[in-house]
Amino acid sequence: MKLIKAHIFNFGKFHDEDIFFTDGLNTFLHENGWGKTTLSVFIKAMFYGMEHSAKKNPDENEKLKYNPWQGGKYGGSLVFQHNEKEYCVTRIFSSKKNDDFFELRDTKTNKISHDFSSARLMGTFLFLPFPMIFPRQNSWEHAFFSHFP
Repeated sequence: MKLIKAHIFNFGKFHDEDIFFTDGLNTFLHENGWGKTTLSVFIKAMFYGMEHSAKKNPDENEKLKYNPWQGGKYGGSLVFQHNEKEYCVTRIFSSKKNDDFFELRDTKTNKISHDFSSARLMGTFLFLPFPMIFPRQNSWEHAFFSHFP
């Protein structure tokens, strides 16, 4: 598994941002407030989606917490490689339950891919069910980034 590129339409403080990953370990050393946590939540959201919650407290509702500061389309895409095949996952998040958009494409053919059984199970297939094992975001970030050699 290899991350190649993230394009963030709008997610938290990020707007129209491209992030390129290199081979090997990628580190993000930036000042507080740059968006390191937001980037890790974005990556998790691309693989697992985001749970809908009616809670009004942003600390208890990721969709509310990372809703774009400047408004607009909420989500992005992530290009990754798995088993020598390259994919692009795109997700657009909605404030309404069940209105999120998901698309997985094979980047070589640009055709919709069904290689993973569903939008909800893609991350589980690739990484195991980290959000269920590590319910707190910081624990997930540690487990996710530790998963890659």
